[in-house]
Amino acid sequence: MTQDAAKDKKGERNSGKDRESRVSERNSAGNPQRGTSAAEGQTKSPKSQAPDPSKLKKLLDLISSNKEYPVDELKTLLEDQAWIKEFIEAFEKRDAALQDRLEREHNRAARLKEEAQDFKRKILAKLKDVTPLLEGVTKLDFSRRLEELARDDVFAQLYAGLNLMVEDLSAMFEESERRSERLKYSEDRYRTLQANIPVGIFRSTPEGKILSANPALVKMLGYNSEKGLLKIPVINLYANPDRRREFVKQLESEGSVTDFEAELLGKDGSKIRVWISATAVEDESGEVHYDGIIEDITK
Repeated sequence: MTQDAAKDKKGERNSGKDRESRVSERNSAGNPQRGTSAAEGQTKSPKSQAPDPSKLKKLLDLISSNKEYPVDELKTLLEDQAWIKEFIEAFEKRDAALQDRLEREHNRAARLKEEAQDFKRKILAKLKDVTPLLEGVTKLDFSRRLEELARDDVFAQLYAGLNLMVEDLSAMFEESERRSERLKYSEDRYRTLQANIPVGIFRSTPEGKILSANPALVKMLGYNSEKGLLKIPVINLYANPDRRREFVKQLESEGSVTDFEAELLGKDGSKIRVWISATAVEDESGEVHYDGIIEDITK
């Protein structure tokens, strides 16, 4: 055999090996299990058991024919159906957890209800303590106080606030009593002064109505009582009505008049020369009146 023939034969053998190699690779790609060991080829993953159609039908019949969930029947019927058995076990666990949660919520609701009832009882008991205190306040009796409670008591601040309120009301009432006494004393002194002073004291309106007159003025004009004098219009007491108008005009422009000379008429018609001093006063309601004195200078 020549050298060239040997080379050609060797090339054919190599080409055959290449073809066998490519065929083997294609077969391996089409079937991954080919080319593996016999032991690996014989080992297969177990498949889940498929549900039995007849048992599933019976399951559906049970569910549709019972108002309540047929747990015991389902367990017996499907005990060999692993996937449904696991589902039932999971369902039972969830149901048990739900029942436990419902029981806890029920206990909590019962506890809250009892706490609310207890709080209501406490409020009613505290109101029994507070009622006499408030009744005393309405009768201006500020001597009662509520007992002090522990700081952690929910009613402690309420009791302390009510006690403080009563103390403040008591102080205000005492101050009001003192002011009333001082006012009464001042009024008594004013009435005494009016009754005993030797000059006439009056209060009248700008329109000419006499509101009050002391005994000295009643006597000066010859009337028997203050009531009789109050019926007389002021302008009728002037011998010259123009002087009354001048008096009012001066009061309105200056706010006060001192020693305004005029002649007044007594009840019997006699003329009385007087000096009149007065001040225009505005009260809380905005009404204006004249307060003044009259001195008899006839002598």
